[in-house]
Amino acid sequence: MIHRIYLLIFCTLLFSGCASVFNFGYSRPDIVLRPDFNGDGIAVLTFSAQGSYLRSDAGIIAADRFSEAMFLQRRFNVIDRARVNRTAIDLDIKSGENLSNEQIREIGRRLDANYIAVGKLFQETEPFHFIDDIDKTLTISIRLMDTETAEMVGVARYTVSYKDEYHNTIKMMMNRIARRMR
Repeated sequence: MIHRIYLLIFCTLLFSGCASVFNFGYSRPDIVLRPDFNGDGIAVLTFSAQGSYLRSDAGIIAADRFSEAMFLQRRFNVIDRARVNRTAIDLDIKSGENLSNEQIREIGRRLDANYIAVGKLFQETEPFHFIDDIDKTLTISIRLMDTETAEMVGVARYTVSYKDEYHNTIKMMMNRIARRMR
């Protein structure tokens, strides 16, 4: 009987420790998609980035990785990011955060896109984490909008802790988000 108690305590400690050490293996993105979302014709705008330790190109990297991950799933028709970027420049759109309904429709019209994806990176990390090599936290939030109605048709949110360069973390997160978008 005492052996079973020790075994139970050991397993509890083992698995609770693994959950915090191997966050990547157990965390999953939260995704909600409307049933009418079919993934045909998605324009991914450059993501905004918030966090003092994110490089200025983090939003571009995130949007590129999301486009690639969705395309590689072979279920989505993703519009080339170079075309999307040119259209955003032509329309003087610097961020997808505050798009008007008319801007959403115009992006859809110019790119023949049925949906646009806008997103944001949040690095929620205190400066001492970088000095002490403590896990850093990165959150990616994505909204999918119908370009005809300007209504939201999907949302994804994913938060992970990481120690390596955030480029690898962004790629892993985007791959997981795209795989869960069914």
